Amino acid sequence: MMETQCDRARHGTILTYNCEVIEMIFDELIADLKVLPNEATVEDKVYLFKYAVLETNTMDARIDDLIETGEREDLCELMDQISIAARLEPEEFANGEGIASELREW
Repeated sequence: MMETQCDRARHGTILTYNCEVIEMIFDELIADLKVLPNEATVEDKVYLFKYAVLETNTMDARIDDLIETGEREDLCELMDQISIAARLEPEEFANGEGIASELREW
């Protein structure tokens, strides 16, 4: 298994702060989705996902190689899992690629 930058950071060698920021973006997405009212629309939910993806894009643009192939696949899978929990179907976004693929630059 390839070691990612966040794996290395967890071992104290590099980028601990950057990985924590990415984790905070996803934690914030989950927290925001949890407080949406039951009558929240698909558009309300998608807005929160778009914000998270754009924030992740910003972090990736600031730090070279922050999100590589392994991280990209993991983050897309995580977004898919969160979207399913939010009662959104990943197949309905970006020609079946999932909600992250709509705006991601990583």
